[in-house]
Amino acid sequence: MPMAFMKSSLAIVGLCAALPGLGWAGAKGSGGPLKNTDRIILLGGGFVEQERLHCFLEARLLRRHADGQLVLRNLGWGGDTVRGAARTGGFQNPEGFARLLKEVKQWKPTVILIGYGMNESFAGKSGLDGFTRDYGTLLDKLGPLGTRIVLLSPTYHEPLGHAYPDPKRHNDELELYVEAIRALADKRGLEFIDLFTGMKSAKNAEPTRVFTTNGIQPNADGYALVARRIEQALGYPNESAWRIICSAEGDVAEVVGVMAAAEKTKRGLKISIKESLVRIPDGLGKDAPVLRVTGLAKGEYVLEFEGKGVARGSAEDWARGMILSAGPTAEAGDRLRQGVIDKGEVFYRRWRPFNDHSRHFDFMKGDFSLYDKEIETRERGIRALLSPRSYVFEVVPTQP
Repeated sequence: MPMAFMKSSLAIVGLCAALPGLGWAGAKGSGGPLKNTDRIILLGGGFVEQERLHCFLEARLLRRHADGQLVLRNLGWGGDTVRGAARTGGFQNPEGFARLLKEVKQWKPTVILIGYGMNESFAGKSGLDGFTRDYGTLLDKLGPLGTRIVLLSPTYHEPLGHAYPDPKRHNDELELYVEAIRALADKRGLEFIDLFTGMKSAKNAEPTRVFTTNGIQPNADGYALVARRIEQALGYPNESAWRIICSAEGDVAEVVGVMAAAEKTKRGLKISIKESLVRIPDGLGKDAPVLRVTGLAKGEYVLEFEGKGVARGSAEDWARGMILSAGPTAEAGDRLRQGVIDKGEVFYRRWRPFNDHSRHFDFMKGDFSLYDKEIETRERGIRALLSPRSYVFEVVPTQP
């Protein structure tokens, strides 16, 4: 019989795949989701710079605007502060704070996400007044650009055990800097996203999970957690892990997060789905799809996609529900994120070239135009990966 898609119903079951620590303090003065035409800059120190190695945030934001032209540029610089202290001079660039301002203006942003405070926090309480004053100066200089500005708190200093210093004192000082940034946001009517509290809550909820490489610098799980938090705080609707419950006869009993249809065939059971959003898999393991098939005859069954096995289990396993952490939907999200990472590396070489030395300046101007063309090409490729896709699976008995 013909299949008719059953629309997802988020009200059927509260399957929002809530992560430990995601009941974080909300953003102050949230301006809501980004616009399709926004040009976003990430500005900050090593925490911001190293996001380019993982790009969970950029990938999660881009897929929310599959029909738009959203652009993100990462201007993070390891070791930097609100004073632009780490930014060296180079081709047509001054150094320090002047370079920071020049490059922000050069990329003509409509939104700036600013992540400072970790490096400055090592000055302790005695450095707090200077940090607040100089952060205010940075905001004064950025104000005339008329951009939407979102202030990010520094992250939590994760306790990693005896091989690392006890971070308690540093976390006490970090909290002072978090509150100082919150106060700046309140005073100026800017948005504020508290990353510190959420990472601390996540660590308390899962003490054996590691979110950083050294207590301070986030690893892939840490950046995945932060990306989810920023996406949520910017006002995007909660994303539900998709879930389907159907019978071996093709009756769909429940659908969450996708559109789905099922049909009994000579081979077994055909299940067609249409995603509403590209899924970005990460190591947090909280939003993998779940497929339940009831009424299968006793035996072993495999879920196939384009003739390849995706998951395998007994009839009892399928009746309980199989977690589909791998497979084509995860691969589509991984391709998108890898495309963003590759584009980000080209952009990184565009604005922080290896040969940024005076004796090379005669050759560099032409390089920039080549980089710009390559970035444009890669962004076209990324946009082609943003649209949600349809998939056809089959649940069939394994061969004897």
